[in-house]
Amino acid sequence: IISNIKFPDDVWTNQTLTESYRKIQKEMERLMIDAKSNIDTNKNIIFYEIKSPYNLRSPLATRLSKEYQKKLIIIWSKIKNRVKLSARNQNKNIDVGKVLRNAIKGIKHESAGGHATAAGLDIRKGDWGVVKERLEREVNK
Repeated sequence: IISNIKFPDDVWTNQTLTESYRKIQKEMERLMIDAKSNIDTNKNIIFYEIKSPYNLRSPLATRLSKEYQKKLIIIWSKIKNRVKLSARNQNKNIDVGKVLRNAIKGIKHESAGGHATAAGLDIRKGDWGVVKERLEREVNK
């Protein structure tokens, strides 16, 4: 689709792209409503399990972090035998990258990385309970 576009302004007139954009926007609106009514709040941390046909963990985490600026936002999903998450904190009162790296210390075959305001994590599903508990403990000290 993109390779058929000759001029930048053609993006806005391409029907396939605009339909895809509308679908994603509609799904983001649905997720925001669902997240606000189903978030799992634990003091300074918000957990939300995203269930969507699209990979929207990161943009949803960013949008929610703008509304809950002092909290650590964790948007997670189960993908096969893994848990993947995106984490955000707009207020910079929590170093997101550091918190995620600390949560997986000593656990094999896991990865976490990112920055002070935005980071991600990829772990085995079986380790999610331990990692979630560590996140809660560190953020709520």
